[in-house]
Order: sequence, then C-alpha cells, then structure tokens
Amino acid sequence: RGKVDGIFTIYWLEEREPYFHFSKQVLMSANMSLFALKENQFSFDGNLASLRGIEIGKAVNVSVGEKFDKAIADGVVTIDLAPDNTTNARKLLAGRIPLIVANRFVLWDIFQKLGADKRVKEITPPVQIVDLRIAFPKVGSLYKVRDDFDSAFAKMKREGRVEQIIKNYIHSQ
Repeated sequence: RGKVDGIFTIYWLEEREPYFHFSKQVLMSANMSLFALKENQFSFDGNLASLRGIEIGKAVNVSVGEKFDKAIADGVVTIDLAPDNTTNARKLLAGRIPLIVANRFVLWDIFQKLGADKRVKEITPPVQIVDLRIAFPKVGSLYKVRDDFDSAFAKMKREGRVEQIIKNYIHSQ
C-alpha cells in the first residue's frame, strides 16, 4: 500500500493511468469554468485562443482538463500560478488578476465561504467538462476495492441515492 488508498475526486489523464486504477463509474461531471468580478465585461466564446494575453489564475499542480493544459503548454494562455484555489479567489477579489479557472463547484464554495459570491460571476461556456472519478493506487491489490466501489456506486445510482445526496448537499449550502 501507498500512503493513500484512494483519491476523491480525480479525473482520468493518460499520464495518471500507470499509477491508478480509475473507477469505471463517473461520480459526476464538473464544469471547469472561468470566474471574473461582476464588473468585468469579459466574455468567452469557448475558443481558448480568445484568452491570449489575459493572465488567468490557476492552482499549481491542478489540471482543469486536457484542453486547457494543452493551451498552457502551447503558450496559448498565460497563467498565474497560486498554491491553491482560495489564494486565486482572493487575488481575483483584490483585482490582482482578471480571471481564475477551476472546478465551478469548488470556486462557488470558496466564494461563499469568503462572503464574496455576490461579487463574482461564472463565465460560460465552461473551459471543459470533465468526468470526476475515484482512483486507487496501483500498488497493492486495490483494483478489487475499485471494483467493489464501482458495483456499490452503480447500485446507488440505480436507486436514485446519488442524485438525492447531491441535491441535499446543494440545498444545504
């Protein structure tokens, strides 16, 4: 066994495949979205090239999808790295950067906790929609745990329990 027996939530990337057994079941899909201050007149048409020259805050060591990662590698977008999404949110609120990008659920939660959710807007369309999964390290025999998880989660989906848990969570926020 490694130091961690499972990672929640993660999405599949080719470079992660040698290290993890990814669940076959998708936990949920998530929009990787841009956020700006409400007074910013920024618009986005879905073409990453339209972001050229605009500094975008992103958490270090966090992928927001292969499409955006490729745009970074190709020099199409310019990023300003921060240690985490909360730091990026604070930088956006302070006017230090015009945009940030991350999982929309994560960012809305951060802005709510900072009492700033009325000051920001989510830019649509999302940069990318990714399927979130659970992953288990390939050290040891954790593929069996993955298979057991897939079976149990599929049953929960069929019974409507997953949808109810998500609704309950969203309404509690």
